[in-house]
Formats: sequence, structure tokens, C-alpha cells
Amino acid sequence: MIILYNAISSDGYIAAGDGTEDFIPYDAWYDFVELCGHYDLVVMGKNSYSAIQGYESKERELFEKLLIKKLIVSRDENFIPKKGYGVVKSTKEVLLSGKKILLSSGPSLNDVFLEKKLIDKIILNILPVEVREGVKQFNKKQPKMILKSEEHLHEGRILRTYDVIN
Repeated sequence: MIILYNAISSDGYIAAGDGTEDFIPYDAWYDFVELCGHYDLVVMGKNSYSAIQGYESKERELFEKLLIKKLIVSRDENFIPKKGYGVVKSTKEVLLSGKKILLSSGPSLNDVFLEKKLIDKIILNILPVEVREGVKQFNKKQPKMILKSEEHLHEGRILRTYDVIN
């Protein structure tokens, strides 16, 4: 089972036009770290990994101390992440690495998993901010989804869980 998680602005962006995520509050990061504890594997792309490495050490360490497997999908032969992260080149390798998988990435990797019909659910942490232009969750097309639950969080965030119709 693969669950896709993204923090997203109220107007549908996961990053600003320059790729930064400055509009995402620390509370959303803590939501993500807590969610990770329910999975045995967290998967991200190289850009998501790089974004995490730019976080303040206190926030980054919360994630890196989790006792779960952390994988980065990258075909870059020269890419070497820091200790505690593994690298795989394909979705097949991801599927062989865990049973309960949380994917948290950008549109390119999200598209790959969606096109292969590997995403079962999507969790969106919707933030009460508009970005106006930037990076969407998917480059190609939005999946067909059915809203399963909605939880109102602190500071106006809304956590929505969707089933994906493949």
C-alpha cells in the first residue's frame, strides 16, 4: 500500500515558483513527522531530500531520528545521501523495500507512481495560504479521488484523506 502525502497551499501548490517551500509552517512539518511513524518506509525524490536538508537542524533531526526506512528515488549515479537514507532507481525497488509506504515527493515522482497505479490513497495537508503560482502536485493529470475523511487542524490547516480510483 502506497499513500501519497503532500502539504499544499489552499490554491493547490506544493512549492513556490522558485521551488521553495517557505509558505509551509513548521506545524505542517510536525504533522508529517508524526504521520511517518505509522509507516515502515518513507519515499521521496532527490529534490524533496534536498529541501529537507535545508530545514533547521532541530526539525530535520526529528525526521532523521525516526526508526523507519527512508529511501530516495534517483537515477543519478553520483548522488550519495547522508547516512540513514537509501537510494533506489525504480518503483519496483520501492515496492520490494516495504509494505506500508508513505510517498512524499514532487510532481515528477508523483506522476510516475500515479501512472503505474501504485498510489492507493492521498493525504493532503491543506494550508490556509495562497501561493498564486508554483509547483503543482502532479505535472500531468490529477487522479480521480474520493474524499474519505477531513480533519481540521491547528492554525487553520485541513487534513484530507482520499481514496484513489485506479
